[in-house]
Amino acid sequence: MVFFMLLALIGFVASVVVHAESWGPRPLDINQTWPLHVGIFVVFIPMILGQKRGPGPTGKRVQRTSNFPNAPEWMNMLLSICGAYAVINLLLGVILLIGFTPDLKQRDGRYVIEKNRTFIRAATAEEVRVYRSRSGRVFSGHWMLFYWASLTGLIDARRRATLQQADRDRAFVPAGRYMHTPPRLSLWAHSTMLTLATVVCFFGVPLVVCIGLMMLLDRLLPKPTILNIIPVLALPLSALFAARIPPRLLRRIPARCPVCDGRAYYQGGTFYGSNTPLPYRCIDCGEITDASDN
Repeated sequence: MVFFMLLALIGFVASVVVHAESWGPRPLDINQTWPLHVGIFVVFIPMILGQKRGPGPTGKRVQRTSNFPNAPEWMNMLLSICGAYAVINLLLGVILLIGFTPDLKQRDGRYVIEKNRTFIRAATAEEVRVYRSRSGRVFSGHWMLFYWASLTGLIDARRRATLQQADRDRAFVPAGRYMHTPPRLSLWAHSTMLTLATVVCFFGVPLVVCIGLMMLLDRLLPKPTILNIIPVLALPLSALFAARIPPRLLRRIPARCPVCDGRAYYQGGTFYGSNTPLPYRCIDCGEITDASDN
């Protein structure tokens, strides 16, 4: 979890830099900052998994008065400010881009102005600067919000897990603990790895298969035929097949049992969404724990 917290902090600082540059004389091109798009999902998905509203130590479902009650108050306050600013920034940015900014397109490494997909003229340096600043300002405003929300949520989840573990330790003392070296992965880390691997396989494998089939058919069949529909048909089939790969592989890797520090193995099936149970069974103490409730 510390790794994702560090990534969220780096992403937030980078987003602030990009947003500040959008107000300067040399704004960054949005194409140069695409890793910040991808980074949002890398840190936001673990935050969502860490915010499962599972039963508390007493067995009663926890009622929250705020989104991240265990995070510092100043972080929640800054999150509210980022949220309000992102909404205002988006509305103003869309108005400026649609109504007061020329329609710039990048062709052959340079910006040109088009109308109804017809070339009008090459864009001036000032028009490029205005376009970059306004588009970068819209995106970076939401990047700041998502990265800060991820950081706040991860800190909240870490603090809540610490409090819940302390309550469990006070309420229950196991008869014996695992005497060998415990697995390095916690249930949260193992389930997060499972979720990320499933998402990557579900979207990545079909894309690779589709591109590979299209290249193969283009080489074997230069003219369009009915066989060109094969890559399209292969997309859903390869996605369903790829989603089953991570659970089969990761069920061989143990996680650390929260009760005895023993070896807990994943016992569930394919991950289909945030409501999917994530059961782990410890082979040393027999405890069955649902990671989706932690």
